[in-house]
Amino acid sequence: MKHIHSYKVNIFSRIIRVFCSGHSLLFFVHICIMYSGNSHSIRSIKHRISEELASIYDMNEAKQIASLLIEYYCNLNKTEQALHANDELTKETLESIQHALDKLKDCMPLQYILGETEFFGRRFEVTNSVLIPRVETEELVQHVIQTMQDSASPKILDIGTGSGAIAISLAKELEHAKVYASDISQDALQVARKNASALNAPVEFIHHDILSGNENLPSQLDCIVSNPPYVRESEKVLMHENVLSFEPHTALFVSDNDALIFYEKIAKIAKLQLKSGGFVFCEINEALAEETKKCFEANDFGNIFVFKDINQKNRVIKAQRH
Repeated sequence: MKHIHSYKVNIFSRIIRVFCSGHSLLFFVHICIMYSGNSHSIRSIKHRISEELASIYDMNEAKQIASLLIEYYCNLNKTEQALHANDELTKETLESIQHALDKLKDCMPLQYILGETEFFGRRFEVTNSVLIPRVETEELVQHVIQTMQDSASPKILDIGTGSGAIAISLAKELEHAKVYASDISQDALQVARKNASALNAPVEFIHHDILSGNENLPSQLDCIVSNPPYVRESEKVLMHENVLSFEPHTALFVSDNDALIFYEKIAKIAKLQLKSGGFVFCEINEALAEETKKCFEANDFGNIFVFKDINQKNRVIKAQRH
């Protein structure tokens, strides 16, 4: 662990020497404080990070961020951080952490600072060209897996792939699937291709604007999945500053006057590109579940279900083509 200076003297041997030499209990306490209170120790730095971020994040999230920073810059997981809590960080590591902390205090998301995030148990590169994958979207992936896992060789299309997190996760979890992924952004597709290569995921990427129709999209699909923009402009007041200032608005927001524009297009495309009996899965705006159901009902879809996420909010819709 090149990022850490380990203490050369084991604290327990110091304790033994203290008592064997007849030193007072006060001196013993002094030794303990010396070892646990080092201002450059992992414990101290994590505490300072949490305190400095408390005005931006709640304390639990601030502590989680502190742990992630130590994990990234020191290559120590949570268990190892506890075991090495009193180890001193090098000057170079402290400078890197301070640089990241300054960006965090400017509300930059941690994932963009580190250039990566975890999704469905895998590491994905992220840049400000792509939306940061959320935990709720893992549930979307899980619903697709549960439905398609018994299919022999399903053809799946992810519309608006961004970082490729959905498509790549499906390609890795459904080994016999043929997975396609589309996006309007060439920059996003570049990130997605890098992730697919790094994770050895066989995904075919397509440059495509969903609003332009179904040109260049594969046909006879078994499943279409999408996490399209669904946050209404009026809902921006509910968003955190780190989202508003740094994440791509084209991947997040829609006009209040046409809030279902992407679902209407997905339903039309799915009607044309899916096999009879094929499925479509979408992440949705929790406040527009009934309206979204009607989009699919109007395009010859049945067996429509809305699933709640871990926070008991309407989050995923599933529909089947007649």
